[in-house]
Amino acid sequence: MIETERLELREYRPTDYLNLYACMNDADVMKFLNTEPHKSPNYTKEWIEQVMGQNNKINSNGVLDFVIVLKETGTVIGLAGIDGAVDADGVGKIGFLLGKSFQGSGYMRETWNRLLKLYFEDVGILKLVTNIDPRNDASIRMVEKMGFKETGRKEKTIQVDGVWVDSVYHELQRNSWLVASHSQYRNTRSINTPNLLLRRYCASDIPFIHSCLSNPVVMTYWSTLPHTDLSQTEEWMNTVLTNDETQNVNGILDFIIYHKQTNQAIGKIGVYKPLDDLGSGEIGYLLHPDYWKMGLMAEAINSWVAYFFDIFGGQKLVADVDPRNTASLNLLKRAGFVETSRMSNTFQIGGEWVDSVYLSRLRV
Repeated sequence: MIETERLELREYRPTDYLNLYACMNDADVMKFLNTEPHKSPNYTKEWIEQVMGQNNKINSNGVLDFVIVLKETGTVIGLAGIDGAVDADGVGKIGFLLGKSFQGSGYMRETWNRLLKLYFEDVGILKLVTNIDPRNDASIRMVEKMGFKETGRKEKTIQVDGVWVDSVYHELQRNSWLVASHSQYRNTRSINTPNLLLRRYCASDIPFIHSCLSNPVVMTYWSTLPHTDLSQTEEWMNTVLTNDETQNVNGILDFIIYHKQTNQAIGKIGVYKPLDDLGSGEIGYLLHPDYWKMGLMAEAINSWVAYFFDIFGGQKLVADVDPRNTASLNLLKRAGFVETSRMSNTFQIGGEWVDSVYLSRLRV
């Protein structure tokens, strides 16, 4: 759940149907939403079940898609969020609705001021787009005040109750919003792949990171023993989330791997500290076992390496791999890394000495 001054933005629940029916059976509310007013409370109840079913498939209920609740009364007064999953280009299509008796009080603007921070700062979505009926002046004014720019218009895009309606399209780019809103994360990047977003770490990622760093399977070839207490992971994350600008690489060189189809963090990849004077850094990564053998780490590493050399301007990457970790060695070699040397007894982990294989890749 996300809170604003007057509102709660939370997941859909089956019990929301009466409040939502009060909004969605109103012809004035629904006239520009490309669907007919709901005919009965039971119709809305079935609609919610369908939406929840679709959202649960991609874990977007209360993650990317929300009902709007008035704190003062606990009443559900509207909807806002991303329709479906973030697409292969890192784009999310937004939609929203507000009950007529709650319009004109700034609730929708308050909602979107918070959701834009979520989508651009935390999730790392590259672009948000809208499709609005050109007769809907209020919605067009609102999105344009939020920074959305019109990108085009098209006639007869959808048929509602036998009548063709037109569309006006708007978009808002992540980078533009970060700069315009003076976001503290305006120097961060979001790297898009067909299935993934590589984005900055957030404090909300601590439970996920702990699920990995405390997992003996994930940590088999790591440079430390598995974490046995959440406080260890919190301390580890404190170094990642540092406010020291001289050491901060979060969302610049070091990233969470975010899976679009399940809307959750599934791993990490990057360089954990600033590059040395020669532009060199050591790559590290992990992936939750639920997502192994899907090609996702290869997808992440290929995109991240391209970013490191072509956009960030790094000169050299090095890797230190346990020689028993054949999967990681093969992954790096497929990504263009070349073995440079081997050394025995380089780490002592839990009283056991382990060896190292060193690899590197240079900027071409």
